[in-house]
Amino acid sequence: MPARNPRVTALYALFAVSGFCGLIYESIWSHYLKLFVGHAAYAQTLVLAVFMGGMGLGAWLVARLGGRWRNLLWGYAAVELVIGVMALGFHPAFGAITAWAYDSLLPAACAAEGFCAVQGLLAVALILPQSVLLGTTFPLMTGGILRLAPDLPGRRLALLYFLNSLGAVAGVLASGFVLIPWVGLPGTLLTAGLGNVTLAVLVYFLGKPARPVAPAPAVMAEAPPALPTSQTLPSSPASPVPAAALLLVAAFTGLSSFIYEVAWIRMLSMVFGSATHSFEIMLASFILGLALGGWWVRRRNDDSAGALPLLARVQLAMGMLALLTLPLYGLSFDAMGWLMSGLARNAAGYVLFTLALNVLALVVMLPATFCAGMTLPLITGHLYRQGGERAIGQVYAANTLGSIAGVLLAVHLLLPAAGLERALVIGAGIDLALGAWLLAQARVQGTPVGRAGWAWLSAAAGLVLVVPLATHFDPLKMAAGVFRDGRVRLDASTQVAHAQDGKTATVHALRFADGNVMVATNGKPDGTARPAGDASERSDELTMTLLGALPLVYRPDATEVAVIGFGTGMSSATLLGSPRLQRVDTIEIEPAMVAASQHFRPLNERAYADPRHRLVFDDAKSTFARGQRRYDAIVSEPSNPWVSGVSSLFTEEFYAQVRRHLKDDGVLVQWLHAYEITPELAASVFTALKRSFPVYDVYMGTAGDLVIVAGPGPSLPLRSAAVFGMPAVRAALERVGLGSEQHLALQWLASQRALAPLITGHAMPPNSDYFPLVDLEGPRARFMRSSIFSWTQLHAAETPLLRALDGAPRVSWSGDEPRSERAGHRQIAYLRARQALAYVQHGTRPDARRDFIGTADTMRAVRQRLFACGPAGADANSGAAADGVPWETVLRWAAETLPLLDEAEAGAFWAAAAASRCTAKLAPGERRWLELLTHLAHGRWREAGVLATAALQEPGLAPGLAHTMLTQVAVTAHLLAGARGDARRRLDIEGPRLAPADRDKPWVRLLVAHVQGW
Repeated sequence: MPARNPRVTALYALFAVSGFCGLIYESIWSHYLKLFVGHAAYAQTLVLAVFMGGMGLGAWLVARLGGRWRNLLWGYAAVELVIGVMALGFHPAFGAITAWAYDSLLPAACAAEGFCAVQGLLAVALILPQSVLLGTTFPLMTGGILRLAPDLPGRRLALLYFLNSLGAVAGVLASGFVLIPWVGLPGTLLTAGLGNVTLAVLVYFLGKPARPVAPAPAVMAEAPPALPTSQTLPSSPASPVPAAALLLVAAFTGLSSFIYEVAWIRMLSMVFGSATHSFEIMLASFILGLALGGWWVRRRNDDSAGALPLLARVQLAMGMLALLTLPLYGLSFDAMGWLMSGLARNAAGYVLFTLALNVLALVVMLPATFCAGMTLPLITGHLYRQGGERAIGQVYAANTLGSIAGVLLAVHLLLPAAGLERALVIGAGIDLALGAWLLAQARVQGTPVGRAGWAWLSAAAGLVLVVPLATHFDPLKMAAGVFRDGRVRLDASTQVAHAQDGKTATVHALRFADGNVMVATNGKPDGTARPAGDASERSDELTMTLLGALPLVYRPDATEVAVIGFGTGMSSATLLGSPRLQRVDTIEIEPAMVAASQHFRPLNERAYADPRHRLVFDDAKSTFARGQRRYDAIVSEPSNPWVSGVSSLFTEEFYAQVRRHLKDDGVLVQWLHAYEITPELAASVFTALKRSFPVYDVYMGTAGDLVIVAGPGPSLPLRSAAVFGMPAVRAALERVGLGSEQHLALQWLASQRALAPLITGHAMPPNSDYFPLVDLEGPRARFMRSSIFSWTQLHAAETPLLRALDGAPRVSWSGDEPRSERAGHRQIAYLRARQALAYVQHGTRPDARRDFIGTADTMRAVRQRLFACGPAGADANSGAAADGVPWETVLRWAAETLPLLDEAEAGAFWAAAAASRCTAKLAPGERRWLELLTHLAHGRWREAGVLATAALQEPGLAPGLAHTMLTQVAVTAHLLAGARGDARRRLDIEGPRLAPADRDKPWVRLLVAHVQGW
C-alpha cells in the first residue's frame, strides 16, 4: 500500500475537479462549434476530431518535453490557469468571431454547400489551443504526483484515471441537469473557468518544493529518467513486446471503444429518445464504466509479470461483453415499455424515468466499459515501468488518436455501410483480436497463461460465431417509439419498407395495413401519409400540404423558396406545384431520410423529379450563411425541438439569421407541435420568433400541429386566392379538403394581435442558442404529455371572443363540402355546427356520415323552444322550464355552435330565431338572452356587452354556463371599446364568482392577458 502523503491526497481530489471542468468544456465547446459549423455528420465529427486531436497533441507534447521540466505540478497549474482565463473570454470572443465570419468571411470564401475548409479552419482555431492544453493536464498531473510519490506507480496511475473519469461523470451530469438550466452556456463556461483558475492557485501552492529548489541537474536526477527523443519507447530486455506495439494496442482499444460508444448511443436513442438529456445520461454511463474499471485494476497494476495476461483477458472480456449487448438490446425495449406503463406522467414520475434511464444505460454499457477502463492503466503502468513518465503522455496520445479514428470510422463508414449490428460486431472483433494477440505475446514472453487464458479465448471464439448469427435487431421495435407511449413493438402486419442506419440517424419507412406510410427517425415518427387513395385522418398530410401551400398564399409571386427539413417531401412537392417558382432549395441533414421518403411516391414525386428542386445535404444555418441567398419564403419543418440539436432551429439567433436571408416582403412558415410541449416552452419559441418576426398568423394543421406564417413587419402580405389557380397546388389542397379560399380560412386560428398578450403573460425568456430552454425542458414535457391544446381550443370558447380580439372576420363556406375522413378537424367542426343550425331551424336531417353538435334530443328541444313553439318556460335565471328542458340547454347548444360559424350564417340563424313567432312564449329573461345572442352572432359586441353587464348585475345569477358567457361578453366588449380599466374591474368582480373548474380555463387566461396589456 502506498504511503500516505497529504499533498498527494489533496492533488487527487483536485484532479477529480479537473475532470469535472474538462467534460464541461467538451460538452460546451462542442455545442458552440455545432452552432457555427452545423449538425451535419461531417460537422459533428470535425468538432470531436478537433477536441480529441488537440488533447492527443497536448499529451504527446508532454511526452516529448515533460522530462525537461523541473516542476510538472507548476506546469499543470500554469496550464489550468490559461485554460480558465480562455474560458472566461470564450463566449464574447465566439460571438464576435462568428458574426464576422457570417457577414464577411464565409460568403467570400465558401461554396454554398458542402464542407468549407475556411469554416473548418476557423472552428479548429476556436478550440484547438484549449484542447491542446487540456490534453496536457493528465500527463502533467500524473507525472507530478509520481515524482512526489514514486512508490507503486501502477496503483497511482489507475487511481488518477478513476478520479479524473469520476469527475468527468459529475461534469456531464452537472452541466446538463444543473448548470445550463440555471446559467446557460455562458454561465456554465464561467463556472468551469473559475474552477480552473481556483485549481491553478491551489496546485501552485501544493506543488511548491518542500525545500529550496536545487540546481537543474539535481532536480533532473530526482525525476524518473527521461527517454530518448525518438517517438517510441525502448523495450525492456525482459519483455519481447515492443513498446510501439503496446501503443498500437492503446490506439486500437480506443478505436473499438468509440465504435461501441457511437453504436450504443444510436441504439439506445431508439429506446430513450434522442433528447440531449438522453445523450448526457449515456455519455455519463460510458465514462462511469471507464472510471470503475480504473478503480478495480489499481491493486493489480504493479504486477509486472502478470500485466500482459491480465490485459489480454480484459480485452477478450471487453469484446465478449460488447457482443452480449446485442441480445440485451432487444430486452431494453421491453424494460422501457414496462417502465412507461407503470410511471405516473408527472414531475415525480419524470424523476424516476430519468433514474431508470441511467440504470438501463449502465446495464447495457457498464460491463464492457468497465473492461475498457482497465486497459489504459494497465498499458500505461507497464510502459512506465520500462521507460518512465514519458509513457504517460504517449499512451494517452495513442489512445486519443485511436478514439478519433473510431468515431470517423463508425460515423462515416461502418454505420452507413454495415449497420448498427455489424458495426458493434466489428468493434468487438478488434478487441478479441487484441486479446488473442496479447495472449500469444505473453506466451512468447514466457509468462504462463494457463488453462483459464485459453478458456477465455475459446469462449470469445464461440461468442463471435454464435451471437451475430442468433441476434437480429427488430425494426418493428426500433421504430415503435417506446419512449413516448410505452408501445414496445409495432403491429406484426406492419411492413418495413425501408431501414437504414445513416450517419446522423437511423431511419425507417413503415407501411401499415390501412395503406398509411410513416417515416421514423430514431424511433420518432416524422410524417405519415397515404400514398394510394384518399388522405386519411391518421395522416399528417393536412399539415404538410399547408406548409407547402401557405407560402404561395402570402407570396403567390414567389420565385425562390427554401425548405428546412425534407421529411416526407410533400411540402417541397406542394411548393413545386407553382409554375412561377424557379428554385426550391430543400436542406436536409440526413440523406437516409430522402431515401426512405421515396415510399411516399407519387405524393412527393415533384420533390424527386422536378429540375427546379435542389437537395442540399447540410445544416440550415451553414447553408444560409455560406450561400447568402435571399428567398421569398423560408419553410421550416424540422423534427420536434426536444430532439437533440433541433432546438437550435427554434431560437432567437436562428430567426435573426433567417430574417437576413428573406427578402423584405418575404415570409417564414414555421411548423410547431401543440403536443408534448408546455405553454411556457411554446411561449419561449414565440418570444424568440417575435424578436425578428413581430407579425404572424397561426393556422391549425392536423390535430396537434400549428403552422405559423410570420413576417418581419409591419404587416404580413395580403392573402391571395391565386394559389387556387395553380392546378397542381389546388389538387394537393383538395386532397386534404382545402379546395377553396373559404376552406383554407377555416384552418386559421389567430394572429399575434390576439395571441401575443397570452404569450407575453407567461413571462418566458426567448429560446436561445445559449439558453436552450426547449432543448432542456422538452423531454420533460414529452414525458408528462403536456400540450398547448388550450391555445388551439380558444376558437371554441363559449363565445367567439378570440375572433373578436383578433379583429379578423370569418368567411362563409362555399363550394363542395369535403368528406370528413380527409377534412381537417376544424372543417369537420364547422360542418357539424352548420348542420346543427339547419336541423334546428328547418328540421333538416343531418348527414348520417357525420356526428352533429349535441344529441338529437338536445337539438329537438332547442328547435321546440326557438322555432316549434313549445310551452313557455320560466325566467332564464331560474334554471327550469315548463316543458322540462332548462333554458341552459339552448345556451349550451349556442355555446357549442356560435364560435364555429361565420357572422353571416350565425347572424341569419339568430335573427330568424328572434323573429320567430315562438319568442312570444319565451320568458323575459329568455328573450333578453335571445337578443344578446343575436347581437353576438352579428358581431355587435357593444350592444351585446351592455346586455351582458346588466345581466351580471342582476341578483341570483349562479356560477355556471350563463355566468361564463356573460363574463366573456362583458369583458370582451370593454376591451374592444378600449376601456381596459372597465374590463379589468369587471374581470376582478366576476373572476372569483366563476365555478372553480372554470377559473383556469384558456379563455380566462386570454382575457387576463389582454386586460393586463401584456
